[in-house]
Amino acid sequence: MTGYIQVVTTIDDEALAKKIAEELVKRHLIACVHIVPITSVYWWEGKVQQDHEWSCTMKTRAELYPEVEKAVKAIHTYDTPEIIATAIVDGSEKYLQWITETTADPSL
Repeated sequence: MTGYIQVVTTIDDEALAKKIAEELVKRHLIACVHIVPITSVYWWEGKVQQDHEWSCTMKTRAELYPEVEKAVKAIHTYDTPEIIATAIVDGSEKYLQWITETTADPSL
């Protein structure tokens, strides 16, 4: 394990996806976000649902996950938002170092 993760959330509003991205990058909780339009098919309230959403894939350090989750929930509008983290098993040394530098506390 590297100590780095990708956090994914989906949301039905592009402006809110960008708000999540900008807020978390500005607060140095994440290094970057990829925002991609998707179609989601899922079971909700007793039936199959299909919606157009925006998938946000965020890169950060694993130790920041609790703060990332809290910040996403503060902006997200869903009753049960998808907020999941997967470990980054390996990566280029320079890219992982960039994540570390970008998510460091700027006041230090």
